[in-house]
Amino acid sequence: MGRHIRCKFSSNTEKNNRYGYEHVWKYRLGSQPSEMHRIYDELGIGKYALKSDANEDVLVLNRSDIEKLEKEIDRLKDNSSNFLDMIKAIRDFMFRYPERNEFILEGEL
Repeated sequence: MGRHIRCKFSSNTEKNNRYGYEHVWKYRLGSQPSEMHRIYDELGIGKYALKSDANEDVLVLNRSDIEKLEKEIDRLKDNSSNFLDMIKAIRDFMFRYPERNEFILEGEL
């Protein structure tokens, strides 16, 4: 069990614009609320929204946001936290997919 952040992506191999998901981050505590909004609210990175049809939030990042995340990781590095670890996991995920320009991250509220 636990709460996750997943990245939604379109699959070129499937018909009808189906989407697939890849795991990005698992919160250490299942009761921990989503912190993706903090990347937008506190750091000013990406686009953020709540999904009205589900108990999820969405953060959309693009390739140019990697540099911004790197700066924040460097700024926060002396204050170890789950939030910092989440930012690192998102950054690392984005590095693994250099062919992608947009990352649609969905988290459980």
